[in-house]
Amino acid sequence: MKGKLFGIGVGPGDPELITVKAVNVLKEVAVVCVPQAMPGKPSLALKIAQDYLSEDIEILELVLPMTENQDELERAWQDAGLKILEQLEKGKNVAFLTLGDPSIYSTYSYVSKVIKRMAPYIEIETIPGITSFSLAAARAGVPLVEKDESLIILPVGDRQILLDSLIGESNVVLMKISRDFDFVVDALENSERMDNAFLVSRCGQKEEKILKNIGNLKGQKIDYMSLIISKNQGEEL
Repeated sequence: MKGKLFGIGVGPGDPELITVKAVNVLKEVAVVCVPQAMPGKPSLALKIAQDYLSEDIEILELVLPMTENQDELERAWQDAGLKILEQLEKGKNVAFLTLGDPSIYSTYSYVSKVIKRMAPYIEIETIPGITSFSLAAARAGVPLVEKDESLIILPVGDRQILLDSLIGESNVVLMKISRDFDFVVDALENSERMDNAFLVSRCGQKEEKILKNIGNLKGQKIDYMSLIISKNQGEEL
């Protein structure tokens, strides 16, 4: 009998925010996959889940680099998929840990596609987790959407798409803002959204920061694990 793959979202950082279902699965699986940007780098996802793992759990470290090189990424996904499939073929149930939710900008989605392509007979279940922007809104005491409002979740990249999103009427979650932070600040100011925006970094972790005066951060290095929530309407935050 083949093993089953679980993609588990462990949330943004607070171990108490893992779902009950995720905890139950983590207690039962034989192998936990830990994605790493480079060999030997500590895993935040593993740290979050550590207290819920059995003592004899097998940890499978997967090097999944943070790079824009598509060929390098695809090789890493393929290699990770093969390593996971090897465990599944032995009949072991495997959990792939991911920060936040597995369906939102997660490497898990690419690796699971590789496994589906190589071994379509393998059963895969995705267990959702609390997203960083959901927790950020909760921490700030600000609703993401109300009544008929819409919400855009956007990774910073294409500048024109960013500008178009801020000009529109939707509330906007900007992720991966460290890529082009000064441009993000200018875009918020030019779209007159600065008063209704706030930045959250390391949400749910000890280093968590919630900052309102985003313009004062221009020119500074921004933590990779930061996001901005920009409300289009309503009172000044």
